[in-house]
Amino acid sequence: MPYLDAEETKIYYEEHGNGEPIVFAHGAGGNHLSWWQQIPHFAKNYRCITYDHRSFGNSTYESGDQRTLFPHDLEALLNHLNIDRAFLVAQSMGGFSCLPFAVKHPERVIKLVMADTFGGIGEKKLLDGIREFRKNNIDPLTKKEIRRPLGSKFLEQNESGAFLYQEISALNPPRDPLLVRIPEAGDGIMAEDLAKFGVPTLYIVGEEDALVPPNLIDIAHQMTPGSKLEIVPDAGHSVYFEKPEQFNSIVSGFFQQNYP
Repeated sequence: MPYLDAEETKIYYEEHGNGEPIVFAHGAGGNHLSWWQQIPHFAKNYRCITYDHRSFGNSTYESGDQRTLFPHDLEALLNHLNIDRAFLVAQSMGGFSCLPFAVKHPERVIKLVMADTFGGIGEKKLLDGIREFRKNNIDPLTKKEIRRPLGSKFLEQNESGAFLYQEISALNPPRDPLLVRIPEAGDGIMAEDLAKFGVPTLYIVGEEDALVPPNLIDIAHQMTPGSKLEIVPDAGHSVYFEKPEQFNSIVSGFFQQNYP
């Protein structure tokens, strides 16, 4: 099993296919296995790299707020694999890896996909918005916050898929709450950073996302000059898992599109 030594931890990774490299960064509910519906599609034309964030999957577990090290782990992985430039696909928590890395090293990113995430952005408008949304997104029966990683229609219509999602997630070690905390305003990438960013960026979000709603993703899109936005109907927080054919088609088209 291939591992990378990085900042007192070991990062597990896999490679599939040949061509220009794509790095897939999973969300807090997943690990490298989450991309089982993407790799067979993209590995036909690309060199696909999946990996487990520190404290997830087969990577070494570390307690505390390890999220600040995510971009450094991504950089170390690219260096280890002798990759100068890559496409980056970030799902949810994966945004905290890919966006800060892309802002710091735009010359090393061909294109960036931010799927159901504005992770890494520290603008108060967005962070206050996500707090307000989650405060109001309460189940009337349980009186608890709805933190549903899959859309309601997917849960109703695809019991086997929902079970598989849970099984993949269950392979992760116990999760430190700090890994999924909402940052404080000013802690991260700011609008002025995005204004001079320059990396072709695509935001994808499920219309029914119960964790990061489309209106907040749209704000991030508006903050990122030249970026594109795709809202996928009948999908929740995990478009890549719930609507894989549509997700793969959108991302493939974005990768192949000439960008001004």
